[in-house]
Amino acid sequence: MADQSKEKPGGQQAEVADRPPVAAPRMRQRAPALTKAELRAQAAQALASATKPIVKLPTKLVRQCGRCGEFCSVMVEPGETPPEFKCKSCDAAQRR
Repeated sequence: MADQSKEKPGGQQAEVADRPPVAAPRMRQRAPALTKAELRAQAAQALASATKPIVKLPTKLVRQCGRCGEFCSVMVEPGETPPEFKCKSCDAAQRR
């Protein structure tokens, strides 16, 4: 096992790997780096050329009561201020 090579007839030794050398992978040419101003201009152009409008959807706020630990969720439309927190179980018990 110490000898890893194979013997050919005639007393010559051949290497274990009789493969052609592997070619190095091609390196891709990189474009020169863009400045921040050029990147901003590209971003503005991409937003202007977008055909699909950006739609803001309602947000679901999930909050936890400090007294009883129950979770309460509220849907808030974009631009609206979130309503004051009201616990369904604690506030309902106090009203009775």
